[in-house]
Amino acid sequence: PGREYIKIIAPLFWKYEPVVRDLVNTYTVSFTFDEMDVLDRVIFILGYIERKEMWTPREVMINEMVEFWKRYGDESSSKLLNGIAHKLLSDDGKWWSAWKSPIDRVVIN
Repeated sequence: PGREYIKIIAPLFWKYEPVVRDLVNTYTVSFTFDEMDVLDRVIFILGYIERKEMWTPREVMINEMVEFWKRYGDESSSKLLNGIAHKLLSDDGKWWSAWKSPIDRVVIN
């Protein structure tokens, strides 16, 4: 299962990195995406990819992201990052509503 996940995520990482950077920067005032810890940036990108490409439910994805921040990052910043994650993963409602259901989506092999 780990290899399949990497096969899906790896090619998409650099595609979505600039998108996530721009979105996160719209929600932050006192810092930018590039000033964030590298682990925090990676978690944002992976969460965005899972939500957009793998149809992971929003609340499930946010919970996973928060757990990573609590485990590997600064626990005090997890609340701030959680707030940004909620905005990041709901900002894409424009594309989300365009699909009828995940069944209509072609799965990457």
